[in-house]
Formats: sequence, C-alpha cells, structure tokens
Amino acid sequence: MNTERQIFRETDPLTGDTCVRILHESGLEIRVLEQPAMHTAAAEFAVRYGSVHTAFIQEGKRIQTPAGVAHYLEHKLFENEDNGVSARFAAIGASDNAYTGFDRTVCHFRTHRAFPEALAVLLEFVQHPQITQGGVEHERGIITQEIVEYYDDADDRMFFQVLEALYHACPIRTDVAGTPESIAQITAEMLLQCHSAFYNLHNMVLSCAGNVTAAEVLETADRLLIPAPPFTVQPALPPEPETVFAPYRERTMAVGRTQFSLGFKSAPASGMTQMREKLICELAADLLTGACSPFYEQMRQSGLLPHPLSAEVLCGSEWFAVIFDGESDEPQTVADALCKECASALQNGIDPALLQDLKRAYYRDEITAMQSPEDAAAALTENWLAGCTSPFARTALLAQITPEEICDVLARRFRQDRAALSVILPDDDTDTNDEK
Repeated sequence: MNTERQIFRETDPLTGDTCVRILHESGLEIRVLEQPAMHTAAAEFAVRYGSVHTAFIQEGKRIQTPAGVAHYLEHKLFENEDNGVSARFAAIGASDNAYTGFDRTVCHFRTHRAFPEALAVLLEFVQHPQITQGGVEHERGIITQEIVEYYDDADDRMFFQVLEALYHACPIRTDVAGTPESIAQITAEMLLQCHSAFYNLHNMVLSCAGNVTAAEVLETADRLLIPAPPFTVQPALPPEPETVFAPYRERTMAVGRTQFSLGFKSAPASGMTQMREKLICELAADLLTGACSPFYEQMRQSGLLPHPLSAEVLCGSEWFAVIFDGESDEPQTVADALCKECASALQNGIDPALLQDLKRAYYRDEITAMQSPEDAAAALTENWLAGCTSPFARTALLAQITPEEICDVLARRFRQDRAALSVILPDDDTDTNDEK
C-alpha cells in the first residue's frame, strides 16, 4: 500500500501537453492530461473488472458468479436515493455514461464547466453503491430486455458467433451482459460482494483530460478517496487450448446481404508487448485489406466485396484475436483469398514505403484523437490497463515498427489453422433464426 503519494510528469514534445501521473496514498492511480487550450474536460473512473471475471479467488476461497454480474453492477451503481446519479450530473451541466467490457468497467463524464463538482459525483457514487434487492429486481427486467434486443442485432450476433467459434472456454465467448438465465440468479448480496472484491482503489484508475489541472483533481481526490486495503483478489479464468473450437459457424437472420467475420486466434500477450503487438496487427490488417490495398481492389473488381473489410484487434490477459468483418455473397471465397494474401505477404515481404505512409497516417490519427478530452481520457485508461506509464507510448512504439516485425506477426497471429469464419445468411422467413 502506498504511504506517500508519488507524482511524475511527462510532456509530449510535439503538442506540449503534460501528463501528470499520481500514485495516490489511497491506492488509486490518477492520470491527468493537462490541455489548457481545450474548452471541455472529461474523466473516467475505471476498474479492472469485466464480464470475463465470473470466477475469482478471494482469501483462499474460489467464488463463482453467473455471467453478467459486472454489467449488472454497472447499472446499479447509477442509482441512489436522489433520483439517480445521472440527474446529479445533469444538474451541474455534465453528461455521463458507463460501459462494461470483457476486462473493465468504466464510468465517465464530460463537462464544459464545474469539473470539480462533477468529479466529486463520480468518485462518490462509484465508491458507495446503494444496492438493494428491490432495486435489483426492478433492474432485472430492463437488462433482460436489453439482452433480448441484441439477439436481433446481426452485427452483435456475428461478433459473438466468431468468438464462440474461436474459443473453447474463455468467457469472452459469452455476451458481456450475460443471458436471461444467468442474470436471473443475480442478487444484491452478490453485486455488493463483487463490488467489495474488485472496486478496490489499487485495482482502479482515474483518468482526466482537457481543461483541468492535476491540482484541481487532487483537491477533490484528497477529500473523497477512502484508502483501500491491498488488492489480493485473483481472477480464475479457465484454461484455453491453442486450437479453435470450430472453424465455421453460420446462422440465418433478417439481413439484406450475407455478412461475415473472419477471426484469427493466437497466444495472449501482456503489458507493453500486448500494446505493441496489437498496434502491429492493426497495421498489418490495414496493409492487407485496407481501401488502398491490392487485395481490396481485386475483391472489388471481382464483385466479391462491395466495401473494404473492417478490422479489430481484441486482446486481454487470456485472449488475442484479429477479426475482419465484411459483406459478401461468397464469404468463404473471401476468407480463403485473405489467407492467401497473408501467405503472399510473408513470401514477398512488406513494402517499406507503404508501411511508412501508413505509419504517418496512424500518427496523424493519434495526435488528432488526443485533442478530444474524451478520447484522451480513454487513452490514459487504455495505457493503464496495458501496464504502460506513458500516455504517449503508442506513438513512440509506432515509430519503431519495421516491415520485418509485420511479417513476424503475420506468421504468428494470422495463421489459417487458427482461423474461424462466422457467417450471417439472409433469411426470407424472419420468424426463424437457426444456427449451425
């Protein structure tokens, strides 16, 4: 446990933005990107607790919870005795929201005034949940409806279908919100137990950016943060084989054209290695299938792809996957062609000039994103989750990436024998929804 606060400062030589990193004596890490030229400010209060943490070890005891507890808890945090937390934010001119991911829960707000007051609301409601069984019962129907609505969302079904095909046991193959059956088991006691276990300041970060100073943040933090005991909870994720669960999955839905996701599964990474390999995979995906790539031009001219593929890299403590999404009447043909394109790139190498042009575009996008306080606060949180101390690390890593590293990642993380194809077929009868 920290007994004295430690403060570190780092300035971006290009923008002049200063990031102040504070290891607070309460146990919380605080990151503030001071941007005095901005008209707004944003903050995120994040915890390393998400949908995958359905089992954990606490004080030597294994605790198993149903799917969806982290998301349910996020919903319940926003209730209090005064008509809800969002009403408190709105009263001071701030807009708030929250989300639950596979490995995190993030509560955040944006405001153009009264930042200290809004930050006080954020710190108070996240640390002091007001959860009753009556409130849990009331919320159950709302969350059930949310889950059921996503069952009719083709993009959502395609996404989780490819994860179900790639992974045998890892909980990312289950909807973040859980299922109607799993959330029926959730109780107020269970939510409070998980809040006590994971919402420990040593397991959390406060990220602030925009027209705000570290001194302002610290004044509120010193007043409201409650020192936390050491964080000792150990997540207990099931072992995951290297192989894919199923190479192909399909279902029919009410869509106008066949949609597909092609996923590549590979070994997880952590810390700076994870951040670096994620960035290299993003570059590799753009080089292979981007709007200016020979692959896309060939697919477009042949009528196989009306639009470029989109790509996403999912990574966490126990998973790493590169997923391509698109529309095509012949998804298997496109998938096979993409795998051949990977093999060709490995054989012929990566054009250094093309890579350099793409790196410049990425660098421009990184600088632009950091000029949005909301995006900047999110970047601070993302870097903390990756174990990175600098908010400028991604741009520094970008400059170092070589064509040889692209090829190395293509060989390890774009393997055809670790690929799975998820397809959503148009269904003339919208009352049916079959899966194979």
